[in-house]
Amino acid sequence: MKAVFVQEGNSIDYTPGADVAAGDVVVQGDLVGVAKLDISAGSLGALAVAGVFSFPKATGAGTAIGGGVNVYWNATAEVVETVGSSNNIHAGEACPDGAGDDDATVDVRLGGAGRSGLPVNAVEISSAHTVSAAEHGALFIATAAVAFTLPTKRNGLAYRFVQSANETMQIIGSGDIIAAGSPVTSMIEFSTSNQKIASQLLVECVYVAGGSLKWIATNLGGTTATLY
Repeated sequence: MKAVFVQEGNSIDYTPGADVAAGDVVVQGDLVGVAKLDISAGSLGALAVAGVFSFPKATGAGTAIGGGVNVYWNATAEVVETVGSSNNIHAGEACPDGAGDDDATVDVRLGGAGRSGLPVNAVEISSAHTVSAAEHGALFIATAAVAFTLPTKRNGLAYRFVQSANETMQIIGSGDIIAAGSPVTSMIEFSTSNQKIASQLLVECVYVAGGSLKWIATNLGGTTATLY
């Protein structure tokens, strides 16, 4: 059976069980949408699942949200936060200006890249590079021997690393990478002779058992990776 086109997908049909007001954030499973108009209970309406919306955020020390960072909807506090959990659903990504500690709102691009949208952009790197949260979703293409240092862990961050030269590529954490059966890897190195070119690694930050954040590494290139 073939898939049949239904609509562009910037908004989706929604029939609420209770009245929904314009601007209400509605969570359906892992999908976050925003009602652009009032929707009466039992009436067919629509939720926006794409576009840029101003979301409420907490204020005070340590609540700033950087541009390009994943944000998650906390339905209990009714704010977006930068930390995901079983109760916080990925809403999208903060727009480039982000928001400061004293800002009560932050502009968010609904949906965003998430983990399934890689890559957001491709970046060529020729020397040691410390990855930032703002680079979430990037495809890093090493053009020389490069050591990539992962950023501070934040749920939902994801990156892809590819070696295009016949040189060593390293992805460095701090004992917080789960890779090929090892739960405490600090560095993954692609240095095996004749297997350096096209080495490719996907690294995603997620919560694991016990509620701790870990980097999950997946070898996409099939070349030999050495764990340290």
